[in-house]
Amino acid sequence: MISGLNPPAHYDNLPSVYFIPAKRQIGMENLTNTGGLITSTFTGAELVHVLDTLKDPEDNREFKKEKYSRFEKFMRDLLEDESFKISIPNSRKTINVELGGKDLPYTDLGTGIHELFLMVLMVTLVENSVICIEEPEIHLHPTMQKKLIQYLVDNTSNQYFISTHSAHILDTSDAAVFHLSENDSGGVSVDYVFNDSKRSSICSDLGYKASDILQANVVIWVEGPSDRIYLNHWIFQKDPELREGIEYSIMFYGGGLYTFLTGEDITEEDRSVNDLISIIRINRNSVLVMDSDKADAGAELANHKVRLSQEFSSNEMNGFMWITQGREIENYIPADKLEEAIITVHPRLNKPDDFASHYSDRMTWIGRKGETKSKIDKVSVAHEVCKRPSAIKELDLPDRIDELIAFIKKAND
Repeated sequence: MISGLNPPAHYDNLPSVYFIPAKRQIGMENLTNTGGLITSTFTGAELVHVLDTLKDPEDNREFKKEKYSRFEKFMRDLLEDESFKISIPNSRKTINVELGGKDLPYTDLGTGIHELFLMVLMVTLVENSVICIEEPEIHLHPTMQKKLIQYLVDNTSNQYFISTHSAHILDTSDAAVFHLSENDSGGVSVDYVFNDSKRSSICSDLGYKASDILQANVVIWVEGPSDRIYLNHWIFQKDPELREGIEYSIMFYGGGLYTFLTGEDITEEDRSVNDLISIIRINRNSVLVMDSDKADAGAELANHKVRLSQEFSSNEMNGFMWITQGREIENYIPADKLEEAIITVHPRLNKPDDFASHYSDRMTWIGRKGETKSKIDKVSVAHEVCKRPSAIKELDLPDRIDELIAFIKKAND
């Protein structure tokens, strides 16, 4: 029976509650008292015994082995080493790991991996419970913080209460954020953070600057939100392990603003002369995705697009430019799939005669009275398209997605 944080016995339907404090360390304390079970306050002291019984269970074998496999897969992905294995010496006072064919003590993994090791195993062992985690970001760089949170979302069934000073954890989607601060009377005030303005205020209180927060290993620049939906969909189809917000971020530049962009590493003096904004000065690993707007295969690109393409082709560049082979990004969608999606969103419109062409304006349909309808809801259509998965095969889309994924992986190596 676990005591401490758990509710009184007469609250039978409430979940168990566990606490992971900021001070965590693998060890052997309290095994006599706990019998190797996870206690309500988990410091990592009981981890060796728990891990040993999980790795080689005597009861509930399939259930426990599935949990261990989930944990081991996360560590392999994190360390990018499929040879990762855990072994526990006879003394049972530490944990050894196998990496790249070498046996190493877990301490050689580094403090950040050590911390993640403890927390991920704990949250994997417990199900349908409330887990309170104190400052999980300690010793973890931003990517590890994001991977931890993503693991909690994708692989566990618990409810989490996290105290943190990390802007990267505060930025977790679908999380309820509360700001705790000392009030004038010496008590604690709790303020629900319901918009981005309040989140920004918290980050300011924590001492973060905008330059600290706006960081990503790869930034993909697109014209608008529907492009982001398609790119995320295609990337996930090819490689589900890559996630927006962790391995890459997508930002909008607005279609008409491309004339003010450059792929060169210009100086402040140069910018004052030509009013161009250098994308790679914002992030060295940048990808620029742009519609060709070509009416047919033989049409020429606009001068600014040619200039940008040449700049991004420079040997000094860390990124690349992707100009769609067809007219727009929607021309990569199989015509029948796009037609179904548009009819679902706009059932009273009629498609243009040349809709199937890779160079047609697929997003300008005809109204019931013959008038053209240019303001199709591209975002809603994109969501409908992604509900109807299809093979990535149109034009140069397969090669470009492969190139993009390779670039993201290289930048995150």
